[in-house]
Amino acid sequence: MFECVQEAYKHMYRDILECGECHSDNLDLRAYSNNNYLKVMCLDCGAELVLTSKREEPNVHFPRRYKEGEKEGVPKGTLKWEHYKRDES
Repeated sequence: MFECVQEAYKHMYRDILECGECHSDNLDLRAYSNNNYLKVMCLDCGAELVLTSKREEPNVHFPRRYKEGEKEGVPKGTLKWEHYKRDES
């Protein structure tokens, strides 16, 4: 069963086969039904890529991407991998 889900994931998100930070392919897909989003997490470095949906299409998820000028030196459309931020309080 796991292999089927993993293969389906590769076909749905062809540009998310490796971590955008460390380039590892050791990724985990997690679903959060209460907020209706998915998260791809790198099990090696801890970077995360959030996939969100639109209200009109709650079952179709899109990876977050950088917008024009959002981060210096990062082209528009680049996948938005971010390191997990712990609350240090």
